[in-house]
Amino acid sequence: MANLLFPAAFCTALLAGAAVALSPPLDENLHDASVEFRPTHKQRVWLLSAKGQDNVCLITRRRKVSNTTSTLDVDLSCPEVFRDSELIAVWQQDKQGNVTLADQQGNAILEFADNGEGALQSISGEPGKFVLSPNS
Repeated sequence: MANLLFPAAFCTALLAGAAVALSPPLDENLHDASVEFRPTHKQRVWLLSAKGQDNVCLITRRRKVSNTTSTLDVDLSCPEVFRDSELIAVWQQDKQGNVTLADQQGNAILEFADNGEGALQSISGEPGKFVLSPNS
């Protein structure tokens, strides 16, 4: 019985070693854990507005899901500013400070970049049309 177990264990170890040897090396640049993410846009309540319209709506960051993602509450008046606002559920921010308002599955609805004046300007859909500014 012991003679049967040894060849089976040897073959299993041999195959496992071959799988490790054939695995590609890890890309160390993929994620650098020593670089801590610090959001540049920490304001909790934001105003969403559209150029050429007088309407504004409140978008409130609620619960932090991760360093880069927060859940959102979107004001009921938002469809007057952006018709697909009911889809917006999450705030995602990258290391450069760009912000994406996304749906619950993480699909981008609106993307913003810093406009250099303390606000964020849309860069997707209709670039420059929408502005997110801190509610101070």
